[in-house]
Amino acid sequence: MRAKDPQRGATVSLGLAIVLPVLLLATFGAITFAQWSHARNLAQGAAQRGVEQGRLSPASADRGAAEAERFLTDHGAGGIHDFQITATLVDGVVQVRVTGTSSEAIPGLTPGGLRVSSWPGGAGPVTAAWQRLTARGAERGSTESLELVIVAPILVILLVLGVAAGNIVRGNGAVDAAAASAARAASLQRSPDTAQQAGQAAAAAALADRGLDCTDVQVDVDTTQFADRTPGASVRATVQCTLPLAKYAIPGFPGSTTISEVGISPIDVFRERSTS
Repeated sequence: MRAKDPQRGATVSLGLAIVLPVLLLATFGAITFAQWSHARNLAQGAAQRGVEQGRLSPASADRGAAEAERFLTDHGAGGIHDFQITATLVDGVVQVRVTGTSSEAIPGLTPGGLRVSSWPGGAGPVTAAWQRLTARGAERGSTESLELVIVAPILVILLVLGVAAGNIVRGNGAVDAAAASAARAASLQRSPDTAQQAGQAAAAAALADRGLDCTDVQVDVDTTQFADRTPGASVRATVQCTLPLAKYAIPGFPGSTTISEVGISPIDVFRERSTS
């Protein structure tokens, strides 16, 4: 019999039902952001390249649009979809704007992907400011690598957290079952001493059967009601397991966690027992 409430049996399922959706949403959210950021950079790079080519003498909006499209064809395969290029030539200044959608990271949740748009870009005669802009543009190609460096560790940490959380949930279920087994085994014995031994053996066997890696296991079998002949007498078993977490190597994550559960089993008051 469980020691706490009747819903204890649903602990593992409830824990998984809470943890897994959160981890999946966080993972998909990180992937969605990375894809959107990649598509945005492609749009901005195409607009910049279009402006650079379109402003060459004689300035031409069509040439700028063609260059932006060529850039997306060469570099944007799979990164930006349904893109549209708008190029204008006003008073000798070429402006190119690129819009489109990012890839769909979560099927059905972001239909068609997220909308992206380049900043309005334009240029007239060559100026010092434009030279600084194009110099910065040469560094833009490293943006995708930088984003990957940022996003990849986040995804790895989320996955490791998911594994750690699943192990903790599994540990709660295993310790709970071990406590119930210990109480049941102890309640079937004829003396407190044999009850202690049987309870500890049953708890150890239950933990081993479920493959739980506890660095420290403590089993306490309370047999104070063992000689009680009144209905309702029971044996109470407390099982405590120290579960190691250091192997996950997550910054700020504890090196271990202690799981403690209690099992209660009624004593057959009509069975002959001894008090020693």
